[in-house]
Amino acid sequence: MVTAIILATDMSKHNKLLSKFTDNVKATLEYRRLKNSDTPVDSLLEEKAFKMDRPHDKRRILKNIIHACDIGNPCQKFENYMYWSTLVSQEFDTQAKSEQKKSVEVTTIFLYKNLPGFYGGQIFFSKILVLPLWEQINVLFKGIEETVENLKMNLKRLEEEKVQATEE
Repeated sequence: MVTAIILATDMSKHNKLLSKFTDNVKATLEYRRLKNSDTPVDSLLEEKAFKMDRPHDKRRILKNIIHACDIGNPCQKFENYMYWSTLVSQEFDTQAKSEQKKSVEVTTIFLYKNLPGFYGGQIFFSKILVLPLWEQINVLFKGIEETVENLKMNLKRLEEEKVQATEE
């Protein structure tokens, strides 16, 4: 189980993982609504919904939570987020330059170009990859609203910082 959860942090699996998780969360909400209204529940819906007494559901939820934590740096307070994002950006830039020196295919997205580009990359990463996953976790588990709100505030600040850096 640990191996499967760690492998779920692979970004090449992000879209598939998020899509399936989103479908399961929607099914879970519908299942809960029907169960609370004493309406009969379709067996397909029941199978698709997360139920904590099923080991495979626990595993699917854990995969998504660990993946969300793995990419969850934008959920931190802005100063911590920027500190770690700068370090990661430097690491990626070093990797891309190393690829260039070795004459291998360069992961150009990793090259640091300028501050507006850095902010733009963070906006894309946060808005397209991080936020949708954390929003689904927030739907499934109440009590983490602050994390999602912090992420949204960081996105707003990133957009302001990008504008300011572009004007300089």
